[in-house]
Amino acid sequence: MVHAENGDAVDAGQQKMIELGITGPEGHPLSRPAVLEGEATSRAIRLADFVNTPLYVVHVMSIDAMEEIAKARKSGQRVIGEPIISGLALDDSWLWHPDFVTAAK
Repeated sequence: MVHAENGDAVDAGQQKMIELGITGPEGHPLSRPAVLEGEATSRAIRLADFVNTPLYVVHVMSIDAMEEIAKARKSGQRVIGEPIISGLALDDSWLWHPDFVTAAK
């Protein structure tokens, strides 16, 4: 099981958000663009394939990660992706809501 992120890239993204003064919920997706989740998911899938083990990817939020999982499954690899319900039902616009409590939810 893995929560697929690229820690170094996320750290750099978080530092950039702090430098820009973006410290609310809206900074979360800005510091972790979909391409990073896709890259980390792809890396985890390749490692799981190398050691011949099934893979369960939790907290899938992006189309990039979902496409990597779908590609691996299509090739016969045993990979399951667990989406976050908010990722299926909402877009990032809610994170910019002027009421912090609403945005944070």
